[in-house]
Amino acid sequence: MKSFFLLLLSGCLFSIGLNAQSQQGSSWKVKSIGLSLSSTLEMPMNMNSGTFFGMKGEEVPQVINQNFGSAELVSMTCDNGELRASISLQPPGSDDTEVQFTLVNIIDRMDKMVFEAEDAGEDNFLTMESLSDEVAFEIGLIKSHKVTNWFRLYAGGSLNSGISYNHRLCIEGQIPMSDISAEGTEQLNFSDNPTQQESYFQSCNTVSNGLNQRLFLQGGMGILFFKRVETGLTYRKGIGYRSNFDGEFYGVTQQSLNISIRWMIP
Repeated sequence: MKSFFLLLLSGCLFSIGLNAQSQQGSSWKVKSIGLSLSSTLEMPMNMNSGTFFGMKGEEVPQVINQNFGSAELVSMTCDNGELRASISLQPPGSDDTEVQFTLVNIIDRMDKMVFEAEDAGEDNFLTMESLSDEVAFEIGLIKSHKVTNWFRLYAGGSLNSGISYNHRLCIEGQIPMSDISAEGTEQLNFSDNPTQQESYFQSCNTVSNGLNQRLFLQGGMGILFFKRVETGLTYRKGIGYRSNFDGEFYGVTQQSLNISIRWMIP
């Protein structure tokens, strides 16, 4: 987080310098600087147990497939809030166009699945949870339409690239005691004191850092207050991928709703 705000401060200083140049006749000018918060749903495509075991470069143990291949999916969570800091530049002679540069900070992005399966009257379960942080850089091309002096509509597209780090993966569950010696159980960390009918296992691992990229289309609106402060609402939808340096590559879909505030520079 400290490094994120250092980058934000550097961006603000850069925008001040660039705007000073624009006042001296430079063709590009700084149009706005701003902050936004996003509620984001980013989901791995076809997310299943293979997605989570693949994050650490492993195949799904056969005993997991046998007990939870057709089990009931109780819950699925894909949640990652974003803090975004942006600078928008206006090309020469194009008042309705802006090129937007954005720093994105994500803390504790969560992917989680919970399965339950009943065997001989006993409830067995499987919980898989991945948490990670990310810093990303994004560039977008945005077109605007001025409806009134205080209301604008926006549409455009953007591309971002990020590095994920501090990646943790936890897998826990219970299977029938009869399967404790089945093929693939050596990948699971069983309890030293299993109950009579079932066995509990849990493992938490640090996963390697990774590279993530995404491509978006977006649309939104902005309302201007006091001639300089714009509050906005933007909906974004896109596709991309995540890859762990020591694990697998998988596609993702994403949609988000951003609430923003920008200082408009004349």
